[in-house]
Amino acid sequence: MKRNRILCLLTAVLLGGACWMTGCDEKTESPAVDDRGIPLELQLIYDSAAVTDAHAQLISDYFTAIQNRDFSAYSELIYPGYYSEMEVYLQENYNYGMEQSFEKRVDMLAITDENHFRFTQIKMEPAAEDSFEAYLTSMDQVMGEDFSENIRSGMDEYTILMFSVNAISDDMEHETTVVDNNEMIIATSGGKAYLFG
Repeated sequence: MKRNRILCLLTAVLLGGACWMTGCDEKTESPAVDDRGIPLELQLIYDSAAVTDAHAQLISDYFTAIQNRDFSAYSELIYPGYYSEMEVYLQENYNYGMEQSFEKRVDMLAITDENHFRFTQIKMEPAAEDSFEAYLTSMDQVMGEDFSENIRSGMDEYTILMFSVNAISDDMEHETTVVDNNEMIIATSGGKAYLFG
């Protein structure tokens, strides 16, 4: 389905006037770099007028959990309704749950078998189209009609971001794009933001 690539292989065209995570109105120092000139810390690039700092940090935390293979941290970021629905679906159809799914996602995003890799940059912007209803419709067809009802239950609002992610490993000279033009749903419930993915 068009543009509905929401599973966390989640990228975005950098907007003009994008800024570091601290925001466009603040001056930022040049980040510390390794001997290849690659920043040592994950760089978040987005227009703070269009993407909130909290949402940018949420996606940063998500990829940090993947990089560190930290399932506990990852699971706390996922929208509870989505998590429970996916856990049941995976167990019933594939005989494994969200933890093994997480491990598979890490392996897919890792750019080296030795796992000596790190994410270097995430670019984010709002999605040009609202594909949420189309996403729910497609998931209802796969998982049953209760999926969308259970997802909406307890959800206050949602946002869809487009993003791209770069990474590098110890044996590489340059960064490589590991996620390109993908979408991520951010759902807010009880004042807290979560991810689908």
